[in-house]
Amino acid sequence: MSERQTPEQIPRPILIGAGLLLAVTVVLAAVGRTTGMGVTSTPEARAVETRMLRFSDRADGAVRVTLAETGSQVFVAAPGTNGFLRGTLRGMSRVRKLENIGPAAPYALTR
Repeated sequence: MSERQTPEQIPRPILIGAGLLLAVTVVLAAVGRTTGMGVTSTPEARAVETRMLRFSDRADGAVRVTLAETGSQVFVAAPGTNGFLRGTLRGMSRVRKLENIGPAAPYALTR
């Protein structure tokens, strides 16, 4: 004769323990959210200095950085160098284009 196989069941005390653990986790997270207990935060930094900068491409492939207020040149990134600067500018230009901010608006560099 064939024996019927019964699926293995998880013992009841383990299920109760898992449920209690889940309930305690949710309650503690809610208490932390509402009271701020156990939550760490960093105070917001105060700006020391802000410069308004404009970036422009030159015909030779260099990137010229100027002060927006005076138009004086701050830096020139030679062609083929400063990959981080160029990549960052590409990303920021893309976001500006999506938000309909024109290329004439200066960038705020804050320290």
